[in-house]
Amino acid sequence: MVRYNLATALLALLTTKHQTIGAHADGDHSDPDHTHHTEAWSYLPVTIPAPLSDMAVSVITINTDSGNVTENTFVGNDDNKKTRIIITGGCNSENGNEYVEEDWGEGFSCFSLSNKAYAFDPIRNNKFQAWNGEFETLADMPRTRNRHASVVIQNQICLFGGRNETDTLIPEVDCYNPELDEWSTPYSLPEERQSSDFAAFSQDDKVYLIGGYDPYYTALDQVTVIDMSDFDNVKYSDGTKLASARGDIDVALLDGNVYVSGGFTHENYWAAPKNSVEKYSVDTQQWSEIDSLNQERGDKQLVGLHGKVYAIGGETKIDTTGPVEELPELGARSEVLDSVEVLDPHEDVHAGLAEWRVLAGMPSQLFRFAASEWDVKDEESGYIFVFGGQVEYDSDCKCFRTTDKVMVFDVDHAEKDEVNPEPTGSSGGMNVSSRVVGSFVALALTWFVF
Repeated sequence: MVRYNLATALLALLTTKHQTIGAHADGDHSDPDHTHHTEAWSYLPVTIPAPLSDMAVSVITINTDSGNVTENTFVGNDDNKKTRIIITGGCNSENGNEYVEEDWGEGFSCFSLSNKAYAFDPIRNNKFQAWNGEFETLADMPRTRNRHASVVIQNQICLFGGRNETDTLIPEVDCYNPELDEWSTPYSLPEERQSSDFAAFSQDDKVYLIGGYDPYYTALDQVTVIDMSDFDNVKYSDGTKLASARGDIDVALLDGNVYVSGGFTHENYWAAPKNSVEKYSVDTQQWSEIDSLNQERGDKQLVGLHGKVYAIGGETKIDTTGPVEELPELGARSEVLDSVEVLDPHEDVHAGLAEWRVLAGMPSQLFRFAASEWDVKDEESGYIFVFGGQVEYDSDCKCFRTTDKVMVFDVDHAEKDEVNPEPTGSSGGMNVSSRVVGSFVALALTWFVF
């Protein structure tokens, strides 16, 4: 459960936001079956063994002749390699985050977390065949966790941070050995390095933990660098800070650069996500701001593939201007997105600056899901697999239901079928820009956002 403090007056005294209702990516609101979307998107006939959201995903390639594992080698499987998508932890309640009302206030919580790990093997014999796949249940994780991150490091998949059933940050680092199908806990993070809802990547035996939230959901701008060349003697250092604090973020690696976008922050009381994007150069170890997303979004996925970065789905917030008694219920304040954007860093649009472009949206609105790139040997096209997540708010159950569905996104097809809606970049959401008037947080209302 995510706990944010918000004053009663803040809800009533937000300034009027400029909002533009975005068209669907296909420009047709009368298309309930999203038939246009299915040309680039399709559902697989296989489902996750359990509904999942807020999980972590990694892709590894096992050299089957030696048992070694490498990262970022997405060329399919051959006689000496086996590439797998590994999904860990998450919320496994069918009702996802459900509305609760307690002494501390009202909000949403997932009442069941997973300690399961699954390996997914995409299956397709040729490019003319539809995608299928198989799930394998791996050894149980040492503990349940969600809102964590996973990276491939030293031939293993290691899990960092996240929260348990009591909404407490998890210090233990759990690592999975795919050759032995075993978990170990080599060490724990110091208290000042712990976080949730952050981004992470690995590079040259080092792990980078970026942003996220502290125990009280204060957004962080910190970057922690962990030298894991020796599991028995890990070393910590501070990396270059983000330009702005942000949580509920994801990361994409591309051509020696790292991209972080969107997310929420306590600085505006979590009232609206960011649309700003930061790029980190591993060589210079510096962050720089680049073109902003068309759609403000948090809890989405960023994927780097074939020289481009894709921002998929996520959550934004609707206008909450007006008297408190007239505000919609908490869940209805979240707008779940189906929009997709792409950035080609090498594209010269305006004086050498690249811009985010809108592509065909997903078949359904989705956030808190996992996504992974997938290259196919001897094919120019790339694919993105999307797993689980939570769908739009259901007022009947007062919850964001969790799905077990698996989708695949053909990025080459989407590029050929590119759409150009209004600059909102939303396929059914709102482009919301907001600012908070004054310091009205003295009047206390606890607003829980999930």
